[in-house]
Amino acid sequence: MLEARMPRSERELSSEAIARAVLASNAWRLARTVFCYVSVRAEVDTHELLLAALEQRKRLCVPQVLSAPGAMQAVLVPDMPALEGMKPGRFGVPHPSGTSGRDHGRSIIPQCEIDLAIVPGVAFDRAGLRVGQGGGYYDRYLAGCPAYRVGLCHPAQLFDDLSPADRWDQPMDAIALPEGLIILRDRREVRRLP
Repeated sequence: MLEARMPRSERELSSEAIARAVLASNAWRLARTVFCYVSVRAEVDTHELLLAALEQRKRLCVPQVLSAPGAMQAVLVPDMPALEGMKPGRFGVPHPSGTSGRDHGRSIIPQCEIDLAIVPGVAFDRAGLRVGQGGGYYDRYLAGCPAYRVGLCHPAQLFDDLSPADRWDQPMDAIALPEGLIILRDRREVRRLP
């Protein structure tokens, strides 16, 4: 486990540097709609990215795990009170309170509108392959999402090669490390909506 290989103080410093790298990237600068996970446990901390998205008036959405196996959706975080008032949902993943899969799309952001997806992982490799928690939630979601994908990665989570990949594994376009972004696929760094 990452907690055993990387002390909390190191993870905090690493998370701060990773956030700075993402915030300095063209992908962040060009994105209008940002889909970003809400960090839990030893994941790279996303608090600064979530705050920055709201402060910069980007449309921020976070994942909400649904009851169907492997299913999740992007839920709008409209403002600071919504961010601060998030409640743990399925598997302890926080999302804005008062949202559910049954709210008829009022706060659900379609995948096609997301410009930048900030993705967690247990491990990444230099080709952009990602290992998650094993439920396939992000692979299923990203399969239908044309966003530029940035995986957030502590140095202890980066490996040379995680292959073989399964056919459903969704690769990252960039890996964000404390030293900066490793750009793997250009795709113009972000898809701009008209």
